[in-house]
Amino acid sequence: SAVLEEDLGVIIVGLSRLDHSLVGGDGDEETLTDILSLVFGKKERNSYSRNDIRDAMMVKTHIEHARTFLVTRDKALLKAANLMQDKYKVKIVSPEDCLSKIRTT
Repeated sequence: SAVLEEDLGVIIVGLSRLDHSLVGGDGDEETLTDILSLVFGKKERNSYSRNDIRDAMMVKTHIEHARTFLVTRDKALLKAANLMQDKYKVKIVSPEDCLSKIRTT
C-alpha cells in the first residue's frame, strides 16, 4: 500500500524459521524459558506442549527482529500481552485491534 509499509516478516514452519536466520546466542535459552513462563506459567520444560514452544519461539523471533506488533488470536499470548510489552517491548494484539490501530493512523 502507498500509506503503510508491507512486511511479511519472519515465517515459522514447524520449528524452523524461513527467510531469516540468526545464530543462537548465550541468552537464547534463558529468554525462551522466560517467555514460556510469562505466557504459560512456570513449569518443567518437558511439560510445555509443542504448540507452547512454537508460540514462545514466535514471540522470541519478533523480539530478535525488533518487530513492533505480533498479531494473533492465541488466547494465552493475548492474555500475556501487557507482560510482553513491559518486558520485551513487543505489542501482542488481536487482528481486530491491529486493524483498529491501522485505521486510526
